[in-house]
Amino acid sequence: MHKTFQLFVAFIGVLVLTLGCLYFFYRPITESISIPSDDVVTEEVKENEEQSEIVYYMPVGKEVDLSKNGPWKNSLNIAFSEDGTTFTAQTALVEKAGVPSLTQMQDGRLLLVFQWFEDGDWFDYPALMFSEDQGQTWRDPEPMKLIGYPDDWGVPFDPAVVTLPDGRIRMYFTVNPERFSGSTDTYISSAVSEDGLIYTYEAGVRFEDTDIDLTRDSTVGYLDGEFHLFSPSHETDGEMNHGVSQNGLDFTVEEDITDGEYIIWLGDVTTSTAGLRFYGFEKASILWADSSDGFSWTDEVKTNLMGADPAAVRLEDGSYVVVVTSIGQKQ
Repeated sequence: MHKTFQLFVAFIGVLVLTLGCLYFFYRPITESISIPSDDVVTEEVKENEEQSEIVYYMPVGKEVDLSKNGPWKNSLNIAFSEDGTTFTAQTALVEKAGVPSLTQMQDGRLLLVFQWFEDGDWFDYPALMFSEDQGQTWRDPEPMKLIGYPDDWGVPFDPAVVTLPDGRIRMYFTVNPERFSGSTDTYISSAVSEDGLIYTYEAGVRFEDTDIDLTRDSTVGYLDGEFHLFSPSHETDGEMNHGVSQNGLDFTVEEDITDGEYIIWLGDVTTSTAGLRFYGFEKASILWADSSDGFSWTDEVKTNLMGADPAAVRLEDGSYVVVVTSIGQKQ
């Protein structure tokens, strides 16, 4: 009788232990699973679908011989000045880059754009860099994200940026829908951005001077409610094409600017105490000229900077940051 009772007690103990183990293992699993409602699942699917609809342009490139001279052998250097004429020593900024442009965004950051010749898929494509400390340090370059640009066109090139009155950024660039056919039928088009990184293509011609064979290499400044677009003449040194617009999209072609005895109008426009200041170059020396209206320009002033095709921005304290193209020099 005593032995039977012991067996019964042992059986009850095993049963209790088994039930306890089952509860211990299954209870946490049941409580840790959170099953989303149908509304949550639907919202996640919708969000993923919306993200997948954004298609960024990928470069359509052409094989080039990198051993030959070309813009991929150039680099960008940076320098600073209190008066816009006497600059600090240049320091290296970006290798394998050219045709830079600078603007200061409404939040104070500097935005530098340029044609990038990095080794990879983004060879010969506009790239961006941001600085949060007036150009002293910069984030790494990254390719511009472009929405709505025709996917069978060659890459946009010669980028130029301007900060709009509403805080957005507009990038102007040269396009040639038949770039790889040998055609020189180019014009200036544009894209607009809320953050300076993601741009939406604005289809159409912003500017084209039909009196010449080649319209390219633009820069745009904003003065007294008007946008002034400048594009150097590729036929005659010392001349540049000029367009004016109220909205930054529809430019009227003005008379060519021929002021300046030496300056090559290939560079960047920013502001000055006079109104606008254009930084160009001549024989590897960086020069500038001022204008109060965008039409007439002062005689050029030579700086101590050496290089070509500069980018420039005047900061809120009146000082200047200039990025110059160093031709054929590896940093």
